[in-house]
Amino acid sequence: MSNKSRLVIGCRRCKEGYEVANYFADIPQHLNLTTSFHQEDINALFFENYSCPFCHNTLYITPPIIEFVSVFENKNFHVKFEEYYIRIINEQHYIGLPKDKAPEDIYIDLMNSGIDIEEDITLPNTREVQYLQDVAHEYDRNQWVLEFESGNTEHSIDELTKNRYK
Repeated sequence: MSNKSRLVIGCRRCKEGYEVANYFADIPQHLNLTTSFHQEDINALFFENYSCPFCHNTLYITPPIIEFVSVFENKNFHVKFEEYYIRIINEQHYIGLPKDKAPEDIYIDLMNSGIDIEEDITLPNTREVQYLQDVAHEYDRNQWVLEFESGNTEHSIDELTKNRYK
């Protein structure tokens, strides 16, 4: 995987529509349904926002989303925002953090399952969980794919997810 962290953005409706249609039609494989941005490209997004190249829906990039990229750039895990969960993915963990559960309660749940997020550097700590939850509320997760791929992990989100289900 690349050693540069990146923010990946895509229109969920177009991505899911393509994935469904691809089973029934011959659609070119070169279509990029998500776009990645490195740290140096993020500030321009604040002024330009992100528009889906297919349906022209616009994701408004807020300051917390931009700050999120800076704060999490050197972390040892990927972040994938889903409708109800924030996935933390790396070689050691594949964890779904509820987006609306108190970080202290998430910490207790993880401790009860043998995971100490305050000590494990491959996971976000309680303060960072709260930060991720705040970012998750900055945009409509039903309309947008938002992922953060860390340059500090050996494998990409896709590789780790595929390997998990083999």
